[in-house]
Amino acid sequence: MEIQLHSITKSYKEPVIKDLSYTFETGKLYVIKGVSGCGKTTLLNLIGGIDSASSGTVENNFDVKLSQHTGYIFQNSMLISGITVSDNLLLIKNDSKEIWRLSRMLGVEDLLSKDPSQISGGERQRIAIVRALMQSPRLLLADEPTASLDDENSRHIAEILAKLKSAERILIVATHEHYFDDYADEIVHLNYGVIEKVEQKTPVLLSSEEREVRSAPRGKKRLSAFRFALKRNPRLLRSGGIFLMALVFLALMVLLAVKENFSDMYVQSIRTQYCWDLVSLDSRIFDWLSCKDRLDVYDKYTAKEGDYVAFHLLDEKDSVLALEGMLKEGRFPKNEHEILVNGPFVTGYFGENFSAASAIGQKVVFKGVEFTVSGVVRDGDDEKFKTMLSEDIYYPSMKDFNDSKLLFISYDVLKTIGDKDEGTVFILCVCDGLYEDEEVQEELLVNSGSTGGSLGTYYKLYGLRNRLNYFTYVFLAVFFAVYIMFCIFMTTIVQTELFYRKKELGYLQIFGVNKRKILRFLLCEYFLKIFFSFVLSVVCYILIVLIYTKTFSALVIPNFRVLVPIFLLIFAIYLATVYFCSLYFLRKKVISLIV
Repeated sequence: MEIQLHSITKSYKEPVIKDLSYTFETGKLYVIKGVSGCGKTTLLNLIGGIDSASSGTVENNFDVKLSQHTGYIFQNSMLISGITVSDNLLLIKNDSKEIWRLSRMLGVEDLLSKDPSQISGGERQRIAIVRALMQSPRLLLADEPTASLDDENSRHIAEILAKLKSAERILIVATHEHYFDDYADEIVHLNYGVIEKVEQKTPVLLSSEEREVRSAPRGKKRLSAFRFALKRNPRLLRSGGIFLMALVFLALMVLLAVKENFSDMYVQSIRTQYCWDLVSLDSRIFDWLSCKDRLDVYDKYTAKEGDYVAFHLLDEKDSVLALEGMLKEGRFPKNEHEILVNGPFVTGYFGENFSAASAIGQKVVFKGVEFTVSGVVRDGDDEKFKTMLSEDIYYPSMKDFNDSKLLFISYDVLKTIGDKDEGTVFILCVCDGLYEDEEVQEELLVNSGSTGGSLGTYYKLYGLRNRLNYFTYVFLAVFFAVYIMFCIFMTTIVQTELFYRKKELGYLQIFGVNKRKILRFLLCEYFLKIFFSFVLSVVCYILIVLIYTKTFSALVIPNFRVLVPIFLLIFAIYLATVYFCSLYFLRKKVISLIV
């Protein structure tokens, strides 16, 4: 098998290789010698297919695709820092057994767990030879492999490389030093792109002593793209960009959680201020309602005895008088024989010297029924009290309230001792579970004869909820517009980061790592960055939810049917940006990346 160069020329601004023809045969060690700048590296690049000739052809008659079976050794080891020697080799070929076999053969198995910065130059070059051999090379190219080594290490590397000559392999070394002269079959003297002379030599025979190759230790980890990304870029976990992106994710989750739970949160916050299930309706349209079976209707009953007037008292959950701040003294009645009274009733019934506090627990006989005073309502001139009281349309107007001597008696009792008012235009209803049934809410809103009561509150909630929905949609639209602009801007950032890593990416391709694998590794790095941001935002959100739940006894959870697609879209746009940037960058010729 052989490689033939036919009149190849390579020019940049000036010709570097000039009409050069030569044949390299398997089973031989070729040494290309010449001063620095004479074209040795360019010639190796042309032979190995890293670069293409300006004219002429490079041919071979190997029975395999030679580009996939070419090993390279350079002056610098080109090992990637931040990951172990073993991971450097796993990056080339995910085969721990083969790595152990070759490392044992070259006596560097003890270096596999070390970082490249912890080993000497000679050791790094031996690791570079292991890396080259992992391609099962039929063509082995070494470019100044001893230039950065001392004399002892240079001789040792030359001897190791000479032993790699085989009947199935072409071995070519470019150097300006003499360490390979004794082992060469042919020394090609290159003089600025032209072969000046060729020395045919009889190489020194080397003993083929082999070290015992023991079995590889068990439990070796494979180098996944995620593991490589984490080890290669530990800054992914502490980058400032993570916190900025996490803040964006957190803002989205909070916004969507507020949108999803706004009604619950709002209702919970106002339940102590309004009777949520209390509804006032126009009596003339009541029979038309399809939801009337959901409503408990309360007729207007009053009872009078002397100067004293009694009004109804609904169940505690439905009564406006059970709201916070409505009572001056005492508590809301627990049974139908307990009542509430106002200040004028206390002084009128018990005497001028009786205070509101003294009236608590006193017995009252009204319409022949004995009651116990459990609480005294606030004065009628209290603005908050007047506002709250207006929620119940059957209670007296404020202009008559201050001087009236009022009792508030259980509705069921008042029905038996009072008189029904048949002339009311509006009727009072209670709709249990009003908040949970949106259809009932909509119907009652349309037919409500009043903006007071819970419907007034719900109408306010309805408006707030619509405004929040509108704000959310606008926010998401603006967010994605800004996010797409950010991703467009990010193409410059990614291209810049790849530019500073171009030699690493170029040499990885030379060492046999295909573009698809490199692309996968790059995507993993950026994916982990956005993923860690997402995890950080989730942790912060959980803490916020725990604090909120502890404080308000309510669990706030976003709508995952909305949240998941939004986050998936964010991830997809982000990774698509990285993918196309990286793909465009990797389409460049390898030679343009390493020069």
